[in-house]
Amino acid sequence: MSLLLIVALLAAGSVAAYYTVRSLSYYPTLRIETPSGFAFTVVQERRDDRAGCGDANDRFLQPLVTVCESCKVVYARRRRRLEGVELTLIEESPPPLYVVAAPGVRMAVTGPLEHLKEVCEDIAEGLVKSGLTHAACAYPRGTPSAPALQDPQHKGPGKGPR
Repeated sequence: MSLLLIVALLAAGSVAAYYTVRSLSYYPTLRIETPSGFAFTVVQERRDDRAGCGDANDRFLQPLVTVCESCKVVYARRRRRLEGVELTLIEESPPPLYVVAAPGVRMAVTGPLEHLKEVCEDIAEGLVKSGLTHAACAYPRGTPSAPALQDPQHKGPGKGPR
């Protein structure tokens, strides 16, 4: 009788575990470092399954391999819970660092301070040129906004952070 009870409990536990794993969602996350001292921490849109999450990371990394052969992929993970910079990317607005925001992806840009703004804006511009509907560089909170365009017919304030 006790063996039958153990088998029944194991079967019930297996079924519960299967449905729990199926209902989990995952964030595709990556960290990439360049030889020039820049690092990019990426969080993509949450996926409903582990395989889809891994596929999203693969699709993100594939073009980078051809563009930057000497770049180092520090990690490419499937995360159920975010923490640190990754959590900051999806929860804080404005962020405390330079962030490229595009449909389905947020990317923290860190590295040499004198070039961060330029690199962030170049990435956002490159994403739009590659076919995304929009992408923008968000400046760290406390950073003055981008300079206003000098348009003699428009005397109002310029654009804020892109």
